[in-house]
Amino acid sequence: MTTSIDPDELPRSHDTFGGQTPVALVAIAAIGAILLVNSLSLPSSARAGGLPSVPALDGEVACAGCGEVVGVRPLHGNTAGGAGPYEVEIRMRDGIQRLIRAEAPGVIVGDRVRLEGGSLTLRD
Repeated sequence: MTTSIDPDELPRSHDTFGGQTPVALVAIAAIGAILLVNSLSLPSSARAGGLPSVPALDGEVACAGCGEVVGVRPLHGNTAGGAGPYEVEIRMRDGIQRLIRAEAPGVIVGDRVRLEGGSLTLRD
């Protein structure tokens, strides 16, 4: 013997689209609020798309053109120590790697330098 069930007599379920809509709207509003709070807590330079400033180390004055030599390579078949152009790789204080060419750089890996107008000067 089988019994038929009339769908109109079943209790309404909250698993329908209409029952889930308020939950979905609350979740979307919560995600939006989290994104807003997080974006307002960033430094203004990060919100503008720039890099945050790097504090000076060991009591030094901040220097935008300063960095550390991380590589010195002879170019065009030169041997190390010979005359000719060199490629000098510098890690700037803001973390950006810079590559310059110099005839006789006079620097070695680990030297602190200042880069101004394409020329290097040693820093104390």
